Amino acid sequence: MRYLIDECHCDPMVPDNDGYTVLHIVAEQGSLDFMKYLINHHHCDPMATDNSGETVLHRAAGHIDSVKYLINECHCDPMATDNSGETVLHRAAGHIDIVKYLINECHCDPMATDSYNRTILHVAARRNSPDVIKYLIDECHCDPMAVNRWGQTPLHYVVAGWDCSAAVEYLLSTGKCDPLAKDNDGETPFKLAKERGDTDALSVLKKFGGIKSSHPIDSYVNVLLVGN
Repeated sequence: MRYLIDECHCDPMVPDNDGYTVLHIVAEQGSLDFMKYLINHHHCDPMATDNSGETVLHRAAGHIDSVKYLINECHCDPMATDNSGETVLHRAAGHIDIVKYLINECHCDPMATDSYNRTILHVAARRNSPDVIKYLIDECHCDPMAVNRWGQTPLHYVVAGWDCSAAVEYLLSTGKCDPLAKDNDGETPFKLAKERGDTDALSVLKKFGGIKSSHPIDSYVNVLLVGN
């Protein structure tokens, strides 16, 4: 890439048909040194947005060093949203270190929703990130029963992924999530897990359901957690 820019005089600021610049792509790859090279030596714009409103910071949201550089050195806005209302925090929802940095240091709103009413917790659930899910609920007091435009809860999102039993068990342990909650199409988390054949998630959901049917909420949460 340096050869193409320095020797062949290719313009690193020319976007593609979707509005992506070279800087967007480098940011997504986490190439911090090359990002600095593009910004400092070729004056690439760290504030550039593509056709869907994605900033370079949105693209960098999986790499903590790049995020810190863009915010602290380039003064990129950590609360910027794309055209669908998605924040940088939505993009970072699979990475606990970046989530904590954005919330604690940059004062990003953990309750933010996009245009489809998806919360940060929904995205963390989609990415099957138990540590982020736990942090958002325990420390940030996010609502584990929040629903998006389609009536889906974070539990709906969790069971859409594989190897999700730890996240499912934690959500159920809050005592607030209902595996039989229906979305706008009448689908429940239990039904989704069954259709996907996810035996581990189904085992947790069945255990929860069996306990719930015969115990008050304070008891069945304790049984689930303690195994009494």
